[in-house]
Amino acid sequence: MVAQVHTKQHTQRHKANRDRPHGKDAKLIASMASGEKLSQRKRVFRPVLTSPFAVSWPRIPKADGDTVLHTLLEILCDEDGKRPQKSDPAYVVGVNAVSRQLESHIHTVRQNIPLDRSCLPRYLFVCVADMDPPVLVSHLPMLTGAYNAMCAGKLASSSDETVPTLWHPSERQAFCIPAVVLVPLPQGAEFLLSTALRVRRLSALMTTTALRGDQQDRLCTRIKQVLGPDTWQHGFRVPWLDQAGGLLPPHIKHVASSAPVTKGKKNAAQGRKPREHTPKV
Repeated sequence: MVAQVHTKQHTQRHKANRDRPHGKDAKLIASMASGEKLSQRKRVFRPVLTSPFAVSWPRIPKADGDTVLHTLLEILCDEDGKRPQKSDPAYVVGVNAVSRQLESHIHTVRQNIPLDRSCLPRYLFVCVADMDPPVLVSHLPMLTGAYNAMCAGKLASSSDETVPTLWHPSERQAFCIPAVVLVPLPQGAEFLLSTALRVRRLSALMTTTALRGDQQDRLCTRIKQVLGPDTWQHGFRVPWLDQAGGLLPPHIKHVASSAPVTKGKKNAAQGRKPREHTPKV
């Protein structure tokens, strides 16, 4: 077997195929180019099922997002002018590093191995508005929800305290691990954070419990004011991950589409009734 070498011609062919219209768009463009008369179409709505497992980002007003961003920048650039290093355990820099640490913690808790409580994830800041394409960080809400369900315990229905979930093998450890708070930052945050940390690009930054005490208090106070004490305590949650099991009710939405209307006119002109479809017994 001979390996195929990727050349410049392959790249040009891929771009040409990518920009070429497909499906209905290609048929419409071909009909317009040949001068054919397009059939009249009407708008119809077709029901489709939405996925109950879709996880969306938390919504934060821009003013509140700017407030959190400025507080984070003040902590990164303290009064002494010292910038945190990449090796600082108080910060996890980059999407890959954040994903690896959360996945590693989930695996460790799953194996019923005690975690190092001096350096646990606490706040995850993501520059969602600056991402192009946003799919590069689309896994972080699900990963954060899975971490909170596995490590930080399940939300209690009768009190504000957390209770251990069925996913968690240890009941005692669930009360000692703080939940991760997911904070999407407004547009322009990537440039400011990357400048503060002196890196080329920065899409995600996670702070841990190893952060200095006064800096931790300032960040906690600001996030409590912006997101509320409930989100600060329980973190970002995915409801169906916190449940032991069960079925969710279906959610049906309608998608705008089109359908031909010429067939009915043709039958009316010939004096025939439209054909009715009878169900088979």
